[in-house]
Amino acid sequence: MAGLDPAIHDVKGRPKGRPFSFRFSNCNSCDNVTYPALDFTMADNANTSKTTSKKPLCFVIGPIGKEGSAERKHSDLMLNAVIKQALQRDEFGYLVKRADEDADPGMIGDRVVSDIINAELVVTDLTDLNPNVFYELGIRHSTEKPTIHVAKVGTALPFDNVAHRTIFVDLADWYSIENARIRLAESVRVIKGPDYKVSNPITQANASFKMRQSEDPRDQVIAQMNERLAALESLTARATTSKSLVQQAQHRLFSSFIDCVHAGRKQGKTQDEIEQQILDIAAEFGVVIDDISYRDKDIVIDTAQGPRYTVTGP
Repeated sequence: MAGLDPAIHDVKGRPKGRPFSFRFSNCNSCDNVTYPALDFTMADNANTSKTTSKKPLCFVIGPIGKEGSAERKHSDLMLNAVIKQALQRDEFGYLVKRADEDADPGMIGDRVVSDIINAELVVTDLTDLNPNVFYELGIRHSTEKPTIHVAKVGTALPFDNVAHRTIFVDLADWYSIENARIRLAESVRVIKGPDYKVSNPITQANASFKMRQSEDPRDQVIAQMNERLAALESLTARATTSKSLVQQAQHRLFSSFIDCVHAGRKQGKTQDEIEQQILDIAAEFGVVIDDISYRDKDIVIDTAQGPRYTVTGP
């Protein structure tokens, strides 16, 4: 082959991707033959793909919700402000993916289950205690692979999940978001450590079962102790969950009292009208009011259940 135009060669002497012509050196009667642009990058791309390491997958389980919903806004913030910021950086290099970000063809359920099972890491958002989330979390636990739990502040976890360390975050607080990123990164470093062993309700149950089946009486004693310890933890967790739910209810009741008093005063309602609204709100929460008294502009509300609520000004 002769007559190649040097201008159509790249720095390595290969033809560039545009038309070129040549003539056969021993054929003076042959006309120049022009060929269309050719793509010479395919082989290089193939070689590059072989040398490029695949990123480990971090699959995110959590409530997603409809576009524009409060649930979706929470989910997007948790994903993009916390999880991706912590795990996609160079130190870890995870490909962080949520179910709705999967562009692969096939049934959605199949792809989700495949990612839950095969991902190197799963981060599960337990916010709002979504049933689908716990179903998928159960699948992940059965694989005995690493899982990290996160949730928004105030989430009252079920008793069988309280023992599993959970990273709580207030997505309306920048410092809480930063702290959640730090804790998430620390958790991954522990997971990548040589001595790390997965621990979840299924791994604990499997270990206990093996000990009960052991012929060594020491293993059987340990299994019995573990079962009793688990029962105590369950009772403690239920008590903690109940206390948390009570505190949340009290907080909502107090907020309702504040809104009622402030709105009533702005609207020029009488003292009797405001007090009646307070009684109505308390009844909705199943709370009995013992007394409503006044200190200057403050309203003091005493309940039969014990807590006293003081609504200040305006």
